[in-house]
Amino acid sequence: MEDIDFGKDAEKLGKKWMPAIVVIAGLLFIGIIAFVGMSVISSPPVAMSFANSKISAGGNTVLKVVVFNSGEADATSVLVTVTAEAGPVTITANTRVEPTIGSKARREFEFPVGVAATATKGTYKLTATVKGINEKDQTANAYIEVA
Repeated sequence: MEDIDFGKDAEKLGKKWMPAIVVIAGLLFIGIIAFVGMSVISSPPVAMSFANSKISAGGNTVLKVVVFNSGEADATSVLVTVTAEAGPVTITANTRVEPTIGSKARREFEFPVGVAATATKGTYKLTATVKGINEKDQTANAYIEVA
């Protein structure tokens, strides 16, 4: 019976498979870097958030709308409009015009939001529409809860 030298056999096996292991590890590393990079670059064109998304009847809050120009060219005459579904929520000065948003740049817009004193409890939808950025109109929704 032949003696097996695990040290030598493992060394031979390691030398044989090392190039493949290095290539696979390199591809995994590149894939992870590409995924992280795309998540940073691929910001949504429009995002919305409230200073406070749960308010009482008669209360006020601020809605922040963030617009990102992912295009290669500057966007000009960008129109941002926020509307509320039928109900007790109002947006004063619900339209903004930005003369230019540069390529890969973002702008933030704030909209004062009020809820009628007679509002009933519930969740209400607001929609932001952005015209003039990327190739078609962009929209996003946010919800405010009246407690």
